[in-house]
Formats: sequence, structure tokens, C-alpha cells
Amino acid sequence: MKIKTGTLLSLDASTKEIGYCLWGKNKKELLDMSHFTHNEEHSLIEKGVAFENLISSIISEYPYLNEMVIEEPFQAMYGKSSSAHTTAVLNQVNAIYQYICFKAGLEVSTITVSQSRKGCFPGVKIRSLAKSVGKKEKEVCFELVRKILGDDMFPTKVLKSGKRKGLKVFEDFAGDMSDSYIVGKGFMNG
Repeated sequence: MKIKTGTLLSLDASTKEIGYCLWGKNKKELLDMSHFTHNEEHSLIEKGVAFENLISSIISEYPYLNEMVIEEPFQAMYGKSSSAHTTAVLNQVNAIYQYICFKAGLEVSTITVSQSRKGCFPGVKIRSLAKSVGKKEKEVCFELVRKILGDDMFPTKVLKSGKRKGLKVFEDFAGDMSDSYIVGKGFMNG
């Protein structure tokens, strides 16, 4: 029987970026938040190997890691941003990541996007809030996490060209890091 007092890894994972958080389960304390960027040239299998190396490295640093949670795989295509091919590839990646974590000895759990958001932001109606301010739900969630953790938790860059040259913005993967926070917090509060 696995002891449930170790460390939890929460993942927001895709074929390009992986946002992840490590949590002390007893205190529900955020221990670390980071990201991993895959080589876009690599095959799905090569990305699986890279993820396996990442998990091995994380386990070396956090030997009490015994559980992981990841968003459930897509059940359907979502709006303009998801094609049947994208949905199929994301489902494959999700299964590969779950298997690698299971093989590494972690207890594997899944959570829906809706469940994670409700658990992370109890009483906040994300869809209604997003609609009222004219933003995507993902943008609203990122803003809410930034209010909790502060902007300094997320990497930034200065734009080097275009109309917004010189503007300091969050790195693209900051949203993936934020989503991994939502997955973990929502899972523990759920």
C-alpha cells in the first residue's frame, strides 16, 4: 500500500511544453514550479524518452515523490484551436506520460479541466467571468493564478520586433506553468 504523505507532481502536458508543479502533500505547499520544452523536431517516441528523463531527474531531486496528476485527455475537439489530428496526438502524449509516471512508481490520477478549475478557484465561475471581460477562460485563469502567486513566479521576455517591440511580456510557457498549478491545487482541494 502506497503512503499518501509524499510529494505530488501536477502536470499540464502537451507535445511542445510541459508545465509542472511539485507539492508537499501534507501542507499542500508549492515546492517548485517549472516547465520543460520539447524539441519540436523529435518524434512522439523521442518526446516520451525526453519526458522519462525529466521524470527521472525530478524523482532524483524529490525522492518522496509518489503521486502525479494530469488533466484527463481530450474527449472532443474544442473550437477552432483543435483538429482531430491534434486531439489524437494529445491523447497519445497524455497516455505516454501517464505510463511513464506509472512505470516510475508514481500513483497516477487524472482530473478534468472543469474539476481542476473548480477546486483551485472555489466559487469562481470562470466561464462567466471570462465572457464578462471578453477574454478566454485560460487567460482569466492565468490572471487568477498570478494574483495568488505574484507575477515574479512567471518568466518574462522583452519583445525584439514588431509593433510591441520593447514590451515586457510573459513567456509563452508561463500559461502552461499556471495550468499545472491549477491542476495540482484543484486536485488537492477536490
